Order: sequence, then C-alpha cells, then structure tokens
Amino acid sequence: MTEGVVHDRSAGYARVLWAWAALLLLVISVESAVVRPDLLGHAIQNPFWWLGLLLVCAAVIALVAGLATRQEMLAFIGSNLLLAGLLATLAVAMFPVVLHSTLAPENSLTAYDVAAGPNSLACAAIWWPIGFGLAAAYFVVVSRRYAGKVSVKRDNQGFY
Repeated sequence: MTEGVVHDRSAGYARVLWAWAALLLLVISVESAVVRPDLLGHAIQNPFWWLGLLLVCAAVIALVAGLATRQEMLAFIGSNLLLAGLLATLAVAMFPVVLHSTLAPENSLTAYDVAAGPNSLACAAIWWPIGFGLAAAYFVVVSRRYAGKVSVKRDNQGFY
C-alpha cells in the first residue's frame, strides 16, 4: 500500500484493470464452455462447487466494496479470496479429469492416472510440513518487516 500521488494513480488503475479482468473472465468462461461443454453440468452437480461459487460471490462483493470505498485492505482480501474461489471452483468442476483430450476423451488423464506412488506420498508427508513451516515463517517475517503503507518521506532510501 502507498500514499499520495502513487496511491491515487494506483486506485484508478485498479478499477480499470479489475473491469478488464471481469471481461476477460467472461471470455475465458465462454471459451471453456466451447472446449468442455460438459464442465458446467458436472460442476453444478457437485456441492463443493456451490461453496466455491459462494466464496467467489462474497469475494466480488468485498472487492467491489473495497474499491468503491477506498478500503485497500478489504479490496486486497476480496481479490485474494476471488483467486482462491476461482481456483477452487475450477478444480472441483474439472475433477477427476486433470488434462482433457479434445481428440479422444478416453485418452484424457484423470487424477487417479497421474497420482503419485505410495513412496512419493510418504516422502511428501515428511517434507511438506517442514517446507510449509519455513514458508509460513518467511511470510511472518516479511509481513512484519514491511507492514503499513509505503511512504516516500520515510522509505526513500536515497532513490528519490
């Protein structure tokens, strides 16, 4: 987050870019329906898809409200939840097909076909918590170090 002229210019760009993102999401949705006409029907039958859709709707409301009222944290949270919701709805709609074959649907790869073996999963069960802990610690350190708004007067480091 910033303040002053950079903040005002960024807020204007955010509104325009999110409008373009919404338009491009519509275009991608239509293209996806052309390539995979069964995707929406499969998604509607899955109750987890509805939860993801609810998250997407709440995120859009938070994002638009944050942009309209200039509450940067609300817009930031809304944009992150929107990305998470879109990824979740896509994953639920696609499951179990990971890579769809447009030439021969029987050649599509499913989650069961590409699943890792038991030894790989055992290794991942050991290393994943360690990696996650390191990533979480890094996130906490960086978040505390760079908390608050960026100020040209305070954070110029001699470059301005």
